[in-house]
Amino acid sequence: MPGERLLNVLCAVCGDRSSGKHYGIYSCDGCSGFFKRSIHRHRHYVCKAQGELKDKCPVDKTHRNQCRSCRLARCFLVNMNKDGNYISDTVTRQKIQTFVSIAVQHERGPRKAKQKILSVSNMILPTSTGSTAPPVACSSSPTIANVSTTSISNHFNRKPKLLPTQLQQLSCLPTIDNYNPFPTIINQITLYEAAARLLFTMTNWLETVPSFKILPNDDQRSLLEDNWHYLLIVNLSQWMVPIMAIQLTNSTLTQTDQIEIQRICDCIYKLRSLALDAYEYTYIKTLSLYQSSAKLLINQSHIDACQEHVLFVLRTSLMSHSTTTYSIKFSQLIGIIQMMNQISANSVQRILFPSITHDVPVGKILWELYRSKSSETTI
Repeated sequence: MPGERLLNVLCAVCGDRSSGKHYGIYSCDGCSGFFKRSIHRHRHYVCKAQGELKDKCPVDKTHRNQCRSCRLARCFLVNMNKDGNYISDTVTRQKIQTFVSIAVQHERGPRKAKQKILSVSNMILPTSTGSTAPPVACSSSPTIANVSTTSISNHFNRKPKLLPTQLQQLSCLPTIDNYNPFPTIINQITLYEAAARLLFTMTNWLETVPSFKILPNDDQRSLLEDNWHYLLIVNLSQWMVPIMAIQLTNSTLTQTDQIEIQRICDCIYKLRSLALDAYEYTYIKTLSLYQSSAKLLINQSHIDACQEHVLFVLRTSLMSHSTTTYSIKFSQLIGIIQMMNQISANSVQRILFPSITHDVPVGKILWELYRSKSSETTI
């Protein structure tokens, strides 16, 4: 019935209960009415906040009426449009796509779970490029054995003319056809190879993130070089890589290494204990990718908007599973991200990639791999 609230679908703008689709998205009557008045009367609002808080006012059920400028910006951010298309009179298609195209890769998961996520919000657009990232099995505990062997093998067999010497060393690993990365007897070589293969799957995943691909090259490089190890840790959790076995097989580890391994394992096991689905893992990966960089970023405002948007979608996803425990789970995930921030890239490289000299950071190698892959796809 018109006007009847949809109890299981939230307003994409403020998080209140939606009354249906308005202007292309699920929204409440308040936000849809505000958007209609603003557009039809050609309103131009100015945020009154000062300094770092300017244009960053909270837009939720409680604060949505406090700043009309940020509320209207939020409407555009979640792809609200007056005529049902992806353009409006005041914001171009390119600008909208910049803010709302945060990727959820086409990972295979339970059909009901996928439909549930899509019914909660249409804020995230799936990519139209091929499924190059490792598919997620229907089981809630996927392993790296589920990785698409064809796509990974193509990476190992690629001509390395654009890659540095260190990258060529990684690309010379054997293909994973008929390969079980976790045999009964786990050894260091197996774990190191599994970690290296995950680097290749990470470049596949980056290709499915439009909001990352449209960033200036300098920003892409800074984010990837600074945050690659966070992405890897999340992938280690998703693909059930037992890195704790390194402690059992490597007697040369220093006490510092032992502590760092324990920190990594704590993050991995805490993530696993939350039983995240494929989409929620994707949100955590995106948040990990957009962690603060030590370098000055050219398009920091876009990155901030992406982080805010992903946090909103993650919270909405958790709420769709349980309206009573979602806030606890959300807080736990934020805590895990903070735990990961205490782990240095140098430690992860020293533990999982000991064959690579320390004067050649893995982040730089990964950037070269991603850049070469991107250049090949544009030819």
